[in-house]
Order: sequence, then C-alpha cells, then structure tokens
Amino acid sequence: MRVEVYWNFNRKCYSVRALEGPSKGRVIGHRERVNIHNAKFVVRKAGRDRVRREKRKNVHAFVRGDLDCLGVLDEPTVGVGYNPYQWDSFMSFEPARSGKGMIIKPITEARRVSLYVSGPENRSNIRALV
Repeated sequence: MRVEVYWNFNRKCYSVRALEGPSKGRVIGHRERVNIHNAKFVVRKAGRDRVRREKRKNVHAFVRGDLDCLGVLDEPTVGVGYNPYQWDSFMSFEPARSGKGMIIKPITEARRVSLYVSGPENRSNIRALV
C-alpha cells in the first residue's frame, strides 16, 4: 500500500496517511516504527516557506512510498533528517571516511527507509538504505 509518513509533533510518533484505497488521503494509523520501500523524501515548498515566515510548524515534509513489513534494516544505512529553518530538503548524514566529521548532502529517494522513535525524549529517527 502506498503511504505518506510524517512526524506528528503532538503525539510524538509517526502518522501514516494512505495514498490509495478507500481511506485515500486519511491518516490510517500512528506508529512508533514504520518501514517503507521505494521511498521518496518530499518537502512542499509552500509549506516550508510558511513555516519560515510564521515560525509555526505544519505538515509539509514526509516520506512517500510502499509500506514494508520486512523489519529492521541490517545493511549499512545513512541517517536522514530535516529542519525547515536550516535546509530546503531532507539531508543524509554519514561519517566522513577520515573518521572526522560528517558528510551532509541532500537526499531525495532511498530503496528502504526505517522511521522509528527512540530515546527518553521520544525523538524521531530516520535511517535509509540508499
């Protein structure tokens, strides 16, 4: 099933919105872990600009793809994040080969993505298999 997944700041979990079927356009669940394959990272420009202008968050960035039931990614992955005040798109983070610092670059798609909640503050985490 094709879905869009976004971080729900109020519930501190991921909201899953259906892109097909009888529930198309509606949130069909809230999860602490969601796995997606054939993923696209989407940022709507108008929503991002509104966040920057009003300094108030809205749903304008999400991961779109097919719901995946395969579980935890056991292959090497990169971290993924998004901050509307710093970047125009989702960014990937991977350690530099020298072992010092991080390589940060835009990411638009991935074969598989694992979105999960962790830590005492219930923070959003995204790992992608590019």
